[in-house]
Formats: sequence, structure tokens, C-alpha cells
Amino acid sequence: MGRGSRPRGRGRLRRHRTQTHRAWLRANEERLWLRETWQRFFAEAEHDVLITPAAPTPAISASSRTLVVDGVERSFFDQTGWANLTSHVGLPSLVVPVAQNVDGLPIGVQLVGPAYSDPTLLAMAEVLASLLGCPPGLPEGRAGEAPDR
Repeated sequence: MGRGSRPRGRGRLRRHRTQTHRAWLRANEERLWLRETWQRFFAEAEHDVLITPAAPTPAISASSRTLVVDGVERSFFDQTGWANLTSHVGLPSLVVPVAQNVDGLPIGVQLVGPAYSDPTLLAMAEVLASLLGCPPGLPEGRAGEAPDR
């Protein structure tokens, strides 16, 4: 790498994976503010569960690292926006398959709850599964149970 040029490969990756302590403190302060904001949302609005899309598109093939949206190839990581909405502030969430696209790939919704509401989310997932029926390709039974082998 020449003088004044941008780092390539691993050097660039390492540069983006590290930060100063000051930058971490600022990011942590923002994370705590966001956590408090979410706590107020659930408390003031008296909501037990927030339902969001699981991803901007249906699932992509397990072997793929990219997807095509409106004719443009995009990174697989573009699919993580909805999960990134709350995971970094410690809110529990889970994804429930609710349908399939024309290729048979699952379309899901994400259930998000306030801190420590895991039992509520699991109960809601069971209710959704019973209302929607078991999606094709999944074993019959309770939501979240491993199939008998």
C-alpha cells in the first residue's frame, strides 16, 4: 500500500473493526439512550409486542451471499436492517415464518418486546403459529419445538 492510498483488504477491515475509547463511549451513550427510548415506547403505549418485517425481502437461498432487488445486486447484510433496529439495545426478538414466496422461500415477521419479555414473545409466536397453521415444510407441533428425529 503506497503512501496516502486507502488501506485494502484486511487492513481496511481491521481499521473499520476498531475504534477509539472515546468513540466507544459515545456509541454506548447513544445505545443507552435508545434503550431508554424503547422502554418508554413499550411502557407509555402499553404495547407488549411490536411486529415488524423480518427482512426487506423474502428469505434468500442458503448458499447465496447476495440478492437482487429491482435488478440491482445487493449484499446479504442489507437483509439485517430490521434485526439491527433493536438487537444492539438488548431487546428480545424472534422471527416467525408467516408465508412463502413463489419460490417456496419463507417470509417472516419479527416480534420484538421490552427487556425480559421472552416468555411473552414465545407465547405470541405460538398464537401466530396456531392461527396461521404450520407453514409448509416445517414439522407439525408446537412453535419453537425441535422435530423428533
